[in-house]
Amino acid sequence: MALNGLPSAITQASRSPVGRITLSVELATANDADEKEVSELSQLCRVKAKTSCIFVKELEMLKIIVGEQQTAIGNFPGPVPVLYEPSGSSDTYVAEVAAAAAAGADAFVIPVGEMMTSETDGIIMPESDVVSAADGKLELIPELKLAGSVSEDELLGALDTIRHSVAFDTVILSCDFPTAPSLPKELVKSTTVIGRVSVDPGAGQLSEAVQTFEKCGYNGAVISSTCVPRMIGVVGSGAYWQAALTSLKKRSSSKFAGVRTRVSTKWSGDAAPTAWLEYFQEAADTSGWLDSGAEEVIDSDGGDWKGF
Repeated sequence: MALNGLPSAITQASRSPVGRITLSVELATANDADEKEVSELSQLCRVKAKTSCIFVKELEMLKIIVGEQQTAIGNFPGPVPVLYEPSGSSDTYVAEVAAAAAAGADAFVIPVGEMMTSETDGIIMPESDVVSAADGKLELIPELKLAGSVSEDELLGALDTIRHSVAFDTVILSCDFPTAPSLPKELVKSTTVIGRVSVDPGAGQLSEAVQTFEKCGYNGAVISSTCVPRMIGVVGSGAYWQAALTSLKKRSSSKFAGVRTRVSTKWSGDAAPTAWLEYFQEAADTSGWLDSGAEEVIDSDGGDWKGF
């Protein structure tokens, strides 16, 4: 629930004034990523990828990203909301809520279990001490996993059950694709609903998931860190997010799912990383290069892929 009775930063960032689905990203890095790399990733996601929110799983990374986002206060684009996802079990949630609040997170994502079709036995109510720890410090956002087909009435009933333990303005729903429940209009009027996308990169699967959520009435989608190909490092993941979100937002383009995210091109010497990123950004900004000869430079055996 918003801390001051007004719409929270997350609600405002996740609801498009023109009714289109908003896109957020979940960032994760290797443990050896340095502060400069993480800061650059945070800036790129805000300025170039234009993400609505940033989800973070690692506490140290959270501190760096919050710090970088705060440097944008008073500028355009301004800082985006940063949400922390717990890394431990429910036994550590109280401590993690305190740590996330101290680091400046806007919200704490609290897993509330899994709903199996019409059964709500798998829903885990947030403990009162966790709710108390967050009170007045940061927003609690429940995340509910949906397994199988769930009707609108069943979903409303499950969310009402969760509200008995924690008040919330925003909820995250994790679904088993290719299915996702359609949302009742009365729900999306009062609650911001974000769908979690967790699919393998390539072959248009990201765009299919985002389009599914949009057709079902979701306000936003968060694209999980698992959607980033494993061979991409910290700097490369920033370029990936820029290209992915640019592509996913271009609804009218015939190449909606056709931006290639890794290119088999030979570079020389120390110039390779910089040259690759420059080439990558150019490809993301101008999709015309896809119109001819794209297949000729795809090296599937070498790990290339195309489409989001």
